[in-house]
Amino acid sequence: MAKLRTYQTMENTDYVFTFASEPQDVSSNDKALMTKYGEPEINLGGTFTLAQLTYTLPDQFVKILSGFPVKVKFSPDAAPWSDTNLDNKFDLYRTTIETRFSAAYTALRANDDTFTGEYVTNI
Repeated sequence: MAKLRTYQTMENTDYVFTFASEPQDVSSNDKALMTKYGEPEINLGGTFTLAQLTYTLPDQFVKILSGFPVKVKFSPDAAPWSDTNLDNKFDLYRTTIETRFSAAYTALRANDDTFTGEYVTNI
């Protein structure tokens, strides 16, 4: 099990998302998988799409445990935020990051160790 906490705040006129995933919120099995296979990354940027709503942000890759907490600020005066649909765009941003975080853990847990084992040869 792992937890992603999302805090949404305002700093002056900026919209701020803080994504946090604390080590104590990650199971020992997930930690062992990260040790074995490496810590997955997610992109806090890229393309965000839902129905007729699409926008793109610069790529920003962070590791799902050691890269957190991470703070992302958006100015309402800068594209893609400077037009209409602010609430929908911010909801899409948050839910997409949550989906990517979940997908990273799903992919991590799907790793299959075909190497580890004992091989006995009788001579």
